[in-house]
This record gives sequence, structure tokens and C-alpha cells, in this order.
Amino acid sequence: NTFTRAIRARSRLKSTPVDARISFHPNQIVNMARRRSIDGSKHPSRPALLPTGNIKGCRRRLCRSKLFAVTQQFDGFTEREIWAAAQMTLEARYALALTGAGMSVESGIPPFRGPGGLWTKHGEPPMNGFQIFLADPKKAWEEQLRRRRNDELCMALVDARPNPGHLAFVEMEDLGVLRCVITQNIDNLHRVAGQRSLAEIHGNFTLLRCLECVSRFDFDQMSFDELPPRCPTCGGLLKSDTVAFGEPIPPDVLAVCHEQCARADLMFLAGTSATVYPAAGFALDVKRRGGKLIEVNLYESEITALCDISLRGGAATVLPHLARALGKLRRA
Repeated sequence: NTFTRAIRARSRLKSTPVDARISFHPNQIVNMARRRSIDGSKHPSRPALLPTGNIKGCRRRLCRSKLFAVTQQFDGFTEREIWAAAQMTLEARYALALTGAGMSVESGIPPFRGPGGLWTKHGEPPMNGFQIFLADPKKAWEEQLRRRRNDELCMALVDARPNPGHLAFVEMEDLGVLRCVITQNIDNLHRVAGQRSLAEIHGNFTLLRCLECVSRFDFDQMSFDELPPRCPTCGGLLKSDTVAFGEPIPPDVLAVCHEQCARADLMFLAGTSATVYPAAGFALDVKRRGGKLIEVNLYESEITALCDISLRGGAATVLPHLARALGKLRRA
């Protein structure tokens, strides 16, 4: 009977190679909002059933039986959730990404807070760091150059390389579905990965910034024979581009962020709880205007309740799956 045939088909499916099981055609994406049983009655708790088109062998028999859903379970997220996120992304007019420390951690950079965090081990920096810099720039520069040679964070930043999550965002930009990345990270990894439209709201550890004209210069190409260094353009005081406690967000970057968020109707939140302002406000603004939020994070966060889709996993794991799904839908 139908039930017995479905059981046998399911057993065969388990022995099918994973690549064969998950290579569904985009037309097989299911409307997750309408889940129905065999007789048509609604069962929200049941998985949606895949249509039968373009499915070979045992998968066709399995789907015709309408007793089991064919889906691939990854670590903390499912293939169906990936397809739903991809479809939501393609339906958006202007998609942005907001990234945070979780993506840096996946590239081997230690976090600031939590177990093993730099501030947990060494204590938090002073909350008036910018004012301390302005009070004695020469002393502040001497200390910074000393830290740059043997500081745990600086060494990790120098050694870090982009992870698959960074590369997936570049692929999404190449597909034309991701318009800009706003990052709270200072690690330079989005640039190294090849992201073109990028706003580094907390600065970039490889750059210097003039406090007068806001010009930026490569750290390694500047001379530090005289401290503090001066801007080659206007003679203003130079400091690291990374934003210190007590320092305003650079106005040029902040303007880009506000402009991009005003146009966005979808935002990815990757490796961030989106609770530190002003970055937290960007996600809330998008949501307040009726936009969608897609969270990619290992754990639930304060922003999870506002997200339309939450993909449980690291960005380095989740985003490549999402980029591949977007590519297939684009080519469909």
C-alpha cells in the first residue's frame, strides 16, 4: 500500500548521497506559510511537502506518497530555511548586511567579552580613551606603537584571513542581491575578501584617519619618526582609524550608513546581536519601516524576536549555503 511504499522509499533516500538529496530545483521551493496534510486540512506543525516535479527515482515516489518531507538538516538550520531566506532576499528591492564580532571570531580573532575574551582577561579599556588621546597624542601614539608589536589582539588581526562567510557576502554582491555591508568589525577582512560597497562604522585597524579632513592613509606607509604623525593633506592630527571609546563615529561613514539604511527593505544580521548603538538603530529602522530581518547567529540574541528568519549557525557555515541558493534562484 501507499504507506509501505513510502517507508521503503524513505529507507532508500537515506542511502542516497547528500549532494543528490539536496540538489532541488528552485521550482520545488514550498510556501512555508501553507502546510497541508493529505486531505487538505491545515497542520501548522507539520513540515511542508515538496512537489513532485524534477525529482528522480525514490524521491519522486516519496513525494507522491505525501507522507514525508524531503529536506536536509544542517547544524542548527535546515535547507528549507535557507531556501526561504533566499526567496525573501530576492523579493527585496535593497538588501544590506550588518556584521559583528561573531564573524571575526570565526576567522580566529578573539572576542572582547565572554569566556576567553580579551577584556575578560585584561580588563576593559578606559571609557574616555578618545579624550586621553587628545590630552597627550604623543604619549598615546607611543603606547599604541608598542601595543601593535606584541598585543594579543593586534597579532590576531594581522594573522586573520577572510572566512567563507566573508566570501559568501562578496558572492551575493556579485549576484546583485546585496547592496552594501555595514560592519562593526575593525579587522579589514571584508576588504580583503573583495567587498566593494562597505561601511566600516568602527574603523579599520590598517588605516590612519585625520581628525580634521577625515582623509585616510595606510598605516604601514606612514612615517612615525615624529609623534604624533600629521596629515599629509592638511597637517591635521592623525590617529588610528579605529573608533575609541568616547569618540564620535566618523561623519562620512555615518552618513553612508544612514543613506543605505534609508533605502533598505531587508537586512542580514550576521554574527551580531545588534545591541550596540548606533549600529543597533540601523536594524530597528529597517524593521520599523516594514523591512525584513534575517539573522545568522550561533545563538539567540536580543534582536531574535524581531527577525523574520533566524538561521542558527555561524556565518562561515550558513552564508555559503545561502549564496549557493541565491545563485540557483538567479539562474532559474
